[in-house]
Amino acid sequence: TDISPIVITALILVPISKYIIDNTVFGLRLRAVGENPLAADTLGINVFAMRYAGVIISGMLAGMAGAYLTMEHTGMYVEGMTQGKGYIAMAAMIFGNWTPTGTLWASLLFGFAEALSLRAGEGSIIPYQFIKMIPYLLTLAVLTGIVKKATPPAASGEPYDRSIG
Repeated sequence: TDISPIVITALILVPISKYIIDNTVFGLRLRAVGENPLAADTLGINVFAMRYAGVIISGMLAGMAGAYLTMEHTGMYVEGMTQGKGYIAMAAMIFGNWTPTGTLWASLLFGFAEALSLRAGEGSIIPYQFIKMIPYLLTLAVLTGIVKKATPPAASGEPYDRSIG
């Protein structure tokens, strides 16, 4: 089978993302806003613009994932086609310790579990419902053992109010 152009683009985006986050002014500012928005604001960085930029970029990447599901994976839109894959993607981000390369390796692990669940059910005496649970069970197993060790950005999920700082 041929590799999808969307998959190739996603694989190319990993080193590009790592370079941007680690070596550019934009990446440094984005990380600063995620770690300590008050300090970033004190340095003159527009916290709200950087957060919006992060949300817009992540929305574009999520759109790529949706395009892959509809165009390559199933060939059409089907209600409920994601089947919890967004939660597995969040687990991959946490397991990958919020880095592009770590998330890539975690995604490959969860993708292997997904492929295993698709292939293991063929001719098996185990009910297919149990086979389909493999990726989700692996996700739960990984997260229960890893969550305490993962370090998210310090200000992740916290609203920033300039007047409180």
